[in-house]
Amino acid sequence: IWAEYDPSASGKLHFTEMFDMLKNMAPPLGFGNKCPNRLAYKKLTRMNMPLDEEGRVSFTTTLFALIRENLSIKMRPAEEMDQADSELRGTIKQIWPIQAKKMIDLLVPPKDMLNTGKMTVGKIYAGILLLETWRNNKCVQLECDAPDLQDRKSHEIQEAYIDDGHLHPGHDHRNGHHRSPSIQRGSALERSPSPRHMHHDIGFSETVSNVVEIAR
Repeated sequence: IWAEYDPSASGKLHFTEMFDMLKNMAPPLGFGNKCPNRLAYKKLTRMNMPLDEEGRVSFTTTLFALIRENLSIKMRPAEEMDQADSELRGTIKQIWPIQAKKMIDLLVPPKDMLNTGKMTVGKIYAGILLLETWRNNKCVQLECDAPDLQDRKSHEIQEAYIDDGHLHPGHDHRNGHHRSPSIQRGSALERSPSPRHMHHDIGFSETVSNVVEIAR
C-alpha cells in the first residue's frame, strides 16, 4: 500500500500521507479505519520517527517503528525510551553486525535525530493531542456539542502545521501531485479524510506554531 502513496518509489512520505496510509491499512500492521484518531496519535507519539526538511518520514524507519510498537519490542515509558533505544541498537549490532553499519540509524534513529532542534512525528502528534485536549475542555465549558467536532479539530491542527511552512518551507503539498491516480479517485466513504482539505480557525495556525517552537 506504500506504493500507492509513493508511486515514484522515493522511500519517503509526508507525515500526513503516512497518517492516511496507516488509517487505511488493516491491523495488525496498520491502524485500520476504525482506530480512533486519539489512539492513532498516541501510537505515533511513541513511534516518534524523525522528519526531513520537507516533513517526510522514511519507509524503513516507519516499518520498523510499526513492528516495534505492535510487538512491544523494547517499548517503555517515555522517560526510559532513550535507554531502550540504546539497548535495541546494541542488540541489532550483535545480531546483524554487517548490515547494522548501514541500517542502524534508519531502524533505530539516534538521539541527535530526535532531540531538541529536530522535528519528529512524536512531537507533532503529542502537540495535536495537547491542543485537542485543550479544545475539548474548552468546548465542554462552552457546552459545544457539534457531532463532527472531533474529526474537524484534528484536521484543522494538521492543516495548520502544513500552512505554517515549518516542516517544508516553500513546498506545497496540497496540489495532490504526490498521490497516485487510484488514491485521487478513491471514494470519501472508502478512505479516511485527508487532514489537508479542511479549514482552520483564524489565528489557530499561530497557536500550533507556538507548540512547534516549544517542542524544538
